[in-house]
Amino acid sequence: MPHELCSSPSRKLRSRWIALIPILLAAFLPVAAQVLTSRVDGTVRDQSGAVLPGVSVTLTNADTNAAMDAVTSDIGLFVFPQVPRGIYGITAQLPGFKTAVVEGVRVELDTPASVDVVLEVGGVDEQVTVSAALTQAVINQVNAEINTNLNREQVKELPLNGRSVTQLALTQAGVTSVGGARTASINGTRGTFNNFTLDGINNQDTFIRTDSLFGVIPVRESFIEEINITTANSEVDAGMGASQTQFVTRSGTNEYHGELYYYHLNDALNATDFFNNAAGVPKERILNHQYGFSLGGPILKDK
Repeated sequence: MPHELCSSPSRKLRSRWIALIPILLAAFLPVAAQVLTSRVDGTVRDQSGAVLPGVSVTLTNADTNAAMDAVTSDIGLFVFPQVPRGIYGITAQLPGFKTAVVEGVRVELDTPASVDVVLEVGGVDEQVTVSAALTQAVINQVNAEINTNLNREQVKELPLNGRSVTQLALTQAGVTSVGGARTASINGTRGTFNNFTLDGINNQDTFIRTDSLFGVIPVRESFIEEINITTANSEVDAGMGASQTQFVTRSGTNEYHGELYYYHLNDALNATDFFNNAAGVPKERILNHQYGFSLGGPILKDK
């Protein structure tokens, strides 16, 4: 066979590597996901109402002590563009003024928080502490999104028939269903119009995309920290869907913590079905035991 018609082993190996290059490049591309942070901003003023530029502002997570810093602009504005959900404290310092501390600033998923700070004349070693309930705006002043949040306390304490926390979506305005949360309609739209994510990653069956709140990964009460449902005017980073349903899992803190749980469900107080009763069929028997535990804590403190 003529030499020019033969393919040498090295040429074959080189061709295979060239074919693999696009695959290798795709493996290192970031996975598209929703942003799981919110914007925190505010204005620092003195007691006369004048804005104060150059103020050092520190935002500190109350559970992990992770902190981030900013400096007010010429109009006294400070901005933390990407803040994970949680409870925070804000500290503002400027020479010639007392240090101002705002405690209990609640940052919720996909909900901008605005906190205004007032500095009093005095020494920086003096401190004035106030509660965020007096300074944090309760209305979203940054964008036109219409959304509601359920925090960890609500997720834990609100009654659930079973442990699937998706049922709590039915307590929110605009969410209706006849057959349960799985087939819910949000603002009257079809299930395919909803974008259901877990920690920012799509949690729907992308092959048969029908039910709005059917998760490929089951969503259980014990590992959910917060639920956010956006029913209108989603931001561009939200991804596809006329409505957005976001579930966020719990994270660790600087302290170790845990819990034991046991759930029992039976048919003792259930009535029989009308048609079963007419046919003389006994009511359906239900006996369910669920138990387990959760444990959390720091991998690295102050992170």
